[in-house]
Amino acid sequence: MTCSLSVNRILRVEATSNRTNAVLQVFVTASGQLLGFVDASDALCKGQLKERSKELPSGSPWTTDAEFEAITVYFEPPSEDERFNVVRHERA
Repeated sequence: MTCSLSVNRILRVEATSNRTNAVLQVFVTASGQLLGFVDASDALCKGQLKERSKELPSGSPWTTDAEFEAITVYFEPPSEDERFNVVRHERA
């Protein structure tokens, strides 16, 4: 993939551990792109998931609190030593 600084892109990547962040770091560094990081509490994220699930058709699967906990236990925010150009968005 070729990136141009004149074109905005949103890339959602499952890079939530140091191992997968290393792969993302190559892309971000080589392209000169910014890495957006949303810093939000678990309570806020769970609330947003529940709100979004209200619009799903009856019987549709959605993320439960237990599933959220099982997934987020692996999350590691980007650290300074990874040398990402991070734009941090704090959500209350």
